[in-house]
Amino acid sequence: MPRKVERRLDDKTIKSKKGNSRLGDGDGLSLVTKVSPTTKKETRSWIFTYGPASHRVGLTLGRYDLGMSLSIARERAREMRELLAKGVDPREARKAEKLAKAAEQSFGQYADTWLPDHLGTIKNAKDKKNRAASLSDSHIPGLRKVAIGAVTDADIVAALRKRWTDTPSTAEKMLGVIRKCLDEAIDDNLHPGPNPANSRLLRKTQAKGGLGPLGKEKSVSLRDESGEIVRDVAGKAVTSRVPRGNMKAIRLKELPAFYAQLGERAAESADALQLLCLTGARTNEVRLTTWDHIDFEKATWTRPAEIMKTGKPHTVPLSAPALAILKDRYDRRKGSLIFPSIGDPEKPFSENALTTLARVRMKRNDLTPHGMRAVLRTWLAEETDCPFAIAEMCIAHDFGDETVQAYNRGEALDKRRVYMDRWAELVTKPKVVSLDGRRRHG
Repeated sequence: MPRKVERRLDDKTIKSKKGNSRLGDGDGLSLVTKVSPTTKKETRSWIFTYGPASHRVGLTLGRYDLGMSLSIARERAREMRELLAKGVDPREARKAEKLAKAAEQSFGQYADTWLPDHLGTIKNAKDKKNRAASLSDSHIPGLRKVAIGAVTDADIVAALRKRWTDTPSTAEKMLGVIRKCLDEAIDDNLHPGPNPANSRLLRKTQAKGGLGPLGKEKSVSLRDESGEIVRDVAGKAVTSRVPRGNMKAIRLKELPAFYAQLGERAAESADALQLLCLTGARTNEVRLTTWDHIDFEKATWTRPAEIMKTGKPHTVPLSAPALAILKDRYDRRKGSLIFPSIGDPEKPFSENALTTLARVRMKRNDLTPHGMRAVLRTWLAEETDCPFAIAEMCIAHDFGDETVQAYNRGEALDKRRVYMDRWAELVTKPKVVSLDGRRRHG
């Protein structure tokens, strides 16, 4: 049983306490205040602690800053003590209660309550609209009727099967939103877990004929740097088979030779693709970046939130080869954009320009520019001792809680620079493997 002490909390004491703290109220009840290192926002949670000293359990009863008063928290703590007196674990009792409620709540009802908070973290208006649509009656009517605690991978397969056949890339994005929603439901003890939207579970279903080919390709028209559709001598639009789902990536041993071939081309897109290779950036981050994002003295590239997929600013350490590309272009700049369109220096080059360069000009149908990020990430994981958190930051993946992200932004730049310099040395090394498999010297 919790140790009984004289209660000493009152609203005046609570309101006067600032910063990270833990205030005990006796009989296992405490008020824990945490301050976000990034937003400086305070959260105040009532925690009921019980169990032997060797295995203490902390159960969150509610939030003071969201309306749970001291008197209500004490009443909830009293209910927890009564359960303990009957030999019932309060945590297990809560799980059972929530799962019972989950049988009465549908996935759609839960999604509707979860969605507003989730969309509040999304900056891009189009992305926000698409995510909301992913959980709507028009997109997944059957899945929305399933009890939140009973959702299975088969339910998700049934909801996405037709869309996966018609537009696999859209289905992948919908699956991502469904997965996040179910992650939250599991955290709320409304679903027993594991998450049925986990890709491994879906692939098991797919292997039994559930979804069809995830790697199916689609045909798209290619565009040059000015945004114009590329046409053959007969005037017919040139198309390329683009993979749906995961992006195809060049093999690591071929990358130095491919990078060297890019250096032999005078095209604007060749410089852009080289910079993408060296930094692990996304295509849009390269297209939309401007000269004021580059700090030559500090050797950094600070990409603002508006051009980032994560909606958060991100600073990239620039290696010597990356700086050389940028300095050469700076001497020839025509406007604010680093990689402008050929016809308009204030307009970025086409989204398909890099794909056109690789697939049409260089006849590499086995790769995509975005796949370069996968090569870098795989190299960091398999060929170096790079910690997971640092590797994720190297390719600007958004992960972890606010504390982890603050650490990465504040202290990991120099650590990332070490690995990105090693990566640049590998990509630009003079002795490389040519595309025909024979070794040659640069």
